[in-house]
Amino acid sequence: MTAQVEQLLAKMIEDFHRDEYKREEEAAKAAPHAFRRSTVMKDTRFHYYSVNGKRKGYHHAFCYTQFKNVAGYYLTWTETWGGKQGRRTGFQAWKTKREAMEYCQERMKDACKPKAERKFVLPPYTRKSS
Repeated sequence: MTAQVEQLLAKMIEDFHRDEYKREEEAAKAAPHAFRRSTVMKDTRFHYYSVNGKRKGYHHAFCYTQFKNVAGYYLTWTETWGGKQGRRTGFQAWKTKREAMEYCQERMKDACKPKAERKFVLPPYTRKSS
């Protein structure tokens, strides 16, 4: 009996996520600019440029998607990893993959400079407060 209940709950959750995806996809088609930072996409593969942090085990990665999201934009973001945890911040949307890639490369080059010379501010290594 328990296995049947678990299967039923799993199917309900899967249906809920599928409906939510379809709703956001339809809304993004109607107003793409409003949903430009949507993380809903058919394929979630991405590239990244990594920069090691000052402390051992900590680093930043500047990432961009290989494929467009449902609104037709490529996304870029910064991943900050420390210890066993990481988080993604600073999502931005770009019309072309080249723009997204060049932005990430510029961020990576900037992160390697001394702190006083940087154009961008790196997110802190602290984890998000709950």
